[in-house]
Amino acid sequence: MLRIFFIIGLLSQPLLSCKYNSFTSSYRDPPRTQRETSSNQSKEEAADSSKGQGTTNESPADKTNGTPTGKTNAPPIPVIPFEDYQNGVVLPSTFTLSKPMPLQVFQRQTAKEGELTFTVKEGLSKVRFLRARLLKDKVPLAADWTVFELGGGLTADKSFTVKAPAGGWYTMEIIAYDENRKVQARTLTDKVGIGEVFLVSGQSNSTNCGAPAQSTTSGLVVSTNGKLWKIAQDPQIGTADEYIPYCLNGSMWPKAGDLLAQKYQVPIAFASTGHSGTEVAHWLPNATNPFSANGAPPSLYTHLRNRAVFLGKNGFRAVLWHQGENDTVTVPPTTSSQYYSRLLNIMKQLETDLGRASIPWFVAQASWCKDGIYPQVNNGSWGESAAVRDAQARLWDLASVYPGPDTDVLKDDSYRRLVSPNQVDCHFSALGLQTVGDMWFRSISAALDTMLK
Repeated sequence: MLRIFFIIGLLSQPLLSCKYNSFTSSYRDPPRTQRETSSNQSKEEAADSSKGQGTTNESPADKTNGTPTGKTNAPPIPVIPFEDYQNGVVLPSTFTLSKPMPLQVFQRQTAKEGELTFTVKEGLSKVRFLRARLLKDKVPLAADWTVFELGGGLTADKSFTVKAPAGGWYTMEIIAYDENRKVQARTLTDKVGIGEVFLVSGQSNSTNCGAPAQSTTSGLVVSTNGKLWKIAQDPQIGTADEYIPYCLNGSMWPKAGDLLAQKYQVPIAFASTGHSGTEVAHWLPNATNPFSANGAPPSLYTHLRNRAVFLGKNGFRAVLWHQGENDTVTVPPTTSSQYYSRLLNIMKQLETDLGRASIPWFVAQASWCKDGIYPQVNNGSWGESAAVRDAQARLWDLASVYPGPDTDVLKDDSYRRLVSPNQVDCHFSALGLQTVGDMWFRSISAALDTMLK
């Protein structure tokens, strides 16, 4: 008899195994791959989910907070509908967002989906609800809004997340309501996206020391300096050597970004942090930047880390590392074991500082430079460093490190920047920048195709 009552009790419980998708209008079981992904999330990633999560106001359950009531025979609870916003109406309040910024790209979690975070600044004490949605070409992505219940109002800056399909550009619309669901304020942010974000570092060939400046043609490639986002026309913003006029010219990133955007049909972002003339040792966490007296950051590692923090713990796909030429000519030259251990130190410290178990890195093979400024070295040609190349290749054996392009093969003068009628230097010409951009695209996409499966 007890067993019968136990079974009846189980059957009478509400079914809570379904998951509501705030960008659709029905309940559904999460896909198997999504369940597997969720089960494999690290504790640190789970902690990130404590940010505000929205529900839909079109839920057949409680329309205020989207929580199923489980009362199958109860009469429907009357709910005051949200007031529609009317164009041209002067609203009682205004509010601003610190996120998203125009042209901001959020790193997607899967090939098809990501999360977009918006942060509302304090000052709306009367607001009890926020409704958020994304539009593309003025058309909502879904019929339903995502609704957030605030309780005591916005007495401090608060962040919220919404799931969204990978792509862009989107317009984010947010409307604030009082306890009677009357419109109090509204804001729009144009051109936000869910795509691929890369943190870039290294020496001059990772920054803007090529020539001439390059342009993105897709309109889907952006760069950020940790303060704003802009279309990635050269020079890329945020490099540590932007105080040097010579290095405010061209880079390979507009070309690489256009090719990635064309293949994956999502926005692409680069956060470039490199500094010309640096050895790998200059990027160690405890190292002092030898160029800081000229206006560069005192610590190159801190400059790199701060940009990573700005992007967020899981806010970028990988680090793109293009460096090694100066380790060829430093006195004494950097050995293979030194280069390997130093770059590995940088990798591990960044993971520790971000609280991220593993950060993918793409490491280019770069050690060759033809430069007449240093005639004492091999009669003006730096040559390749077998030690540096060996270390870079051995790093690829690590699970989180992927091969970048081998730019040492570009020895012909046509690939290098002309600095006088008969002299080229280490940096890339227009042909070189286009070629290296294509090489970076091939390296990234080869790994990304596997990551996205």
